[in-house]
Amino acid sequence: MTYPDLGTWLSSLDADALARIVANRAEARLPRPARTLTELVARLSRRSATLTALYTSHTPATQVVEMVAALDVGPAAPLAQLAAGLGVTPDDPELARVLDWLADRALAWRVGDVLCVPPALLEAFPQPHRLGPPVEYAYNQLTARDLHGIATAWRLPAGRTKREVLAALVAAAADGAAVRAVVAAAPAGVRDFVTHVAWHGPAVSEQGYTRTSGTVRDDVVWGLRNGLFVPDDWDTAVMPAEIAMALRGPDWRPPFDPHPPAARTAPVAADALRRESAAAATSALERAGAVLGAAALAPVALLKSGGVGSRELKRLAKASGTGPGDVRLWLEIGYTGGLLAIEETSVLATEAYDRWLRAEPADRLATLAAAWWQLPAAPTGTGAGGGAAAWVGGGGLTATSAAPADTTSTPALLRDATGTVLVMLRQAVLRAVAALAPGESVADPADVARLVRWQVPAVMDLLPDGDAFTCACWQEAGTLGIVAHGALTPLGAALAADDPGALRAAGRDLLGTATTSATFQADLTVVVPGSPAGDLADLLDSAADRESRGGASVWRFSAASVRRALDAGTDGPALTAALTAASTTGALPQPLTYLIADAGRRHGEVRVRAVGCVLHSADASLLAEVAKARPLARLGLVPLAPTVLTSAAGPAETVAALRSAGYAPAAEDATGAIVVDRPSPRRASPTAWSEADLGAAPIAEAAPEDPTAPEIAAAILAGPPLEPSRRATRGPRPARVPGQTRRPGLVDDLDELDGDDAHDLLHELIGAHARGLSDQEICLLADALTAEESVKITYRDAEGDVTHRVIEPLALDGHVLEAWCRLRDDERVFALSRISSVTPA
Repeated sequence: MTYPDLGTWLSSLDADALARIVANRAEARLPRPARTLTELVARLSRRSATLTALYTSHTPATQVVEMVAALDVGPAAPLAQLAAGLGVTPDDPELARVLDWLADRALAWRVGDVLCVPPALLEAFPQPHRLGPPVEYAYNQLTARDLHGIATAWRLPAGRTKREVLAALVAAAADGAAVRAVVAAAPAGVRDFVTHVAWHGPAVSEQGYTRTSGTVRDDVVWGLRNGLFVPDDWDTAVMPAEIAMALRGPDWRPPFDPHPPAARTAPVAADALRRESAAAATSALERAGAVLGAAALAPVALLKSGGVGSRELKRLAKASGTGPGDVRLWLEIGYTGGLLAIEETSVLATEAYDRWLRAEPADRLATLAAAWWQLPAAPTGTGAGGGAAAWVGGGGLTATSAAPADTTSTPALLRDATGTVLVMLRQAVLRAVAALAPGESVADPADVARLVRWQVPAVMDLLPDGDAFTCACWQEAGTLGIVAHGALTPLGAALAADDPGALRAAGRDLLGTATTSATFQADLTVVVPGSPAGDLADLLDSAADRESRGGASVWRFSAASVRRALDAGTDGPALTAALTAASTTGALPQPLTYLIADAGRRHGEVRVRAVGCVLHSADASLLAEVAKARPLARLGLVPLAPTVLTSAAGPAETVAALRSAGYAPAAEDATGAIVVDRPSPRRASPTAWSEADLGAAPIAEAAPEDPTAPEIAAAILAGPPLEPSRRATRGPRPARVPGQTRRPGLVDDLDELDGDDAHDLLHELIGAHARGLSDQEICLLADALTAEESVKITYRDAEGDVTHRVIEPLALDGHVLEAWCRLRDDERVFALSRISSVTPA
């Protein structure tokens, strides 16, 4: 009997059911909404998209899919058999709820008494429940002599042919008593080893069994001789499934945990939650502003190998008055949020940063929180730092890197294969805490990791130390005010709900509006409670030195700071008027007005004219003093007249020397007009970054709202019907060999595959090497290959130089991409591992 595939099942759904799938599967909406049922099926069927959805599935959903793989009956499993394997009845309400959860994500669908799952999910569990291949399949690889030896050890009647012996062994293994009797008669050390493999196998690693080296442990030899292990590949042996199940006992059942673990909770008051969140959010804005401001003043140099090294991190920490951990965190968030961009060999602020700086506190906080939500890094935690991940071993996900590495010692702004996994983990942390009852908080932070492990078991298995990453994410959430007192704040709830409007509303509730006035004091300090408005902060930064940040910001005026404002082009009366307008009382303290007036009177008394170069002043005594000043001896000042001096140095050097010596000169051009010394900050060019891609949405121009999931579903159902797939005309794919992992390889001719198959294969091959690209960027590059379209890439060559190129991909050869490069007007090859971004051309 044939069962409907994904496309046929989707076409049978109503608008509400289809809308739930669209809402739960991001690829149905991004980078633009699917427009037809055929397009939706293609997106949901993509192997990478299917596995990503599985990675974010909770424990009971993963257990159901793994059970289907363990039944080894293909992509359609009888519900009765599935339920029996999980130890429940087919009509169990908990099982029904999990199956509905899977159906709402198009990961499984019921057809009568059968559950259908995509084949890619079965491939994700090559050894479900840590069980090896069936006895019949494993023993069939042995010789007749080996089988007779095993039958003798099991005390079975000797058969005359290999088929008869094999049938007797399969029957005995299914009963299990003969297997347990054989193990009971084994030496004690062998018994312990075999039992351990039965629970934690099925493979015996090369430390225990290596045919190529000729080294085989005695307990492995005993197991091979008695049929408990079977040779598999060159360097491993494997325990067949029925052997392991016999040793686990007749009462063993695969786990089925439909409910999250119980967490120790404590009550928390809403006002305490709000106060803590507001304090954290205020501090976060100040510290982020300090770090990003320091990065905006001067380009941040990248290492030749990529990333921001410890020297630059320390420089930024000193310039911003924060710690290295803060610098790393806010650099990562600023880069993810589009406030910073990489251009050539530097990190520069973008124009979005300038708008962010002048936005309301709620909008600034929303940008930081949304960027943290999508942050593909762990700036404050420990983890793999670059290890790839794959489905291996006993049916779970595991990282290929050997041990955790301290990411706080690695360069910042480096992206690796764990980035997407970390985004999943970060979002799972909030979802796990969001499930708590209102007014409850997690009493023990260790319980957060337990909740997250139930929420996304596959993601936790991907990381070498998922608990450490969870702890780091939890602390970062506290730094931003997303969690407080062990509970999710309204800010965090809005973030978890993916509601930008609620996110800004929560920010306004916490921070209010920006403060537009300041309190000026007689000791030449000025205090701004709360978050200062961008224009006010610019005014005070131009004429005073900031001394502290936090719940209130403090600046201090000095002669040097006021002179800095005058050097930038203002004058004393204009500065006094601007500060007076910003005063809460409408007046300035007398010491400040005297300071500004004195600085304004002295400013420009000495003029430097760019006539190679001449100093002139109406005050002859002042010029006489300048001519004799020892710190200015290197300028070679020569009096031409009582009011005129010449300098051997140029105008810029002369002005700098005079200011260093304590004078307040003003520069003139050749016509005698004042030259304003106003520094122009360097910003990343528009070609180096894209707000739409980098996520600066909270402060971007207003854009039309994206269609909702029900609207997308309605449009799909109203569109053209499902197009027939060419896959069915080519026959079924080769059956999965039990216990065998899937190994992706190259394809000689992509034209032999239909569009979906070619795209899936290209996506998998590109993703295997382009570790720094997101899933959407990989899709874009795969689309460009199949459709022969142009894309724009950011590429770092072997010398560490970064360029931005528009290319037309031609072919994929292993880890390199052959393409026509418009920059070089010639064919070039690009290593996939060195492509750091892909955007539409």
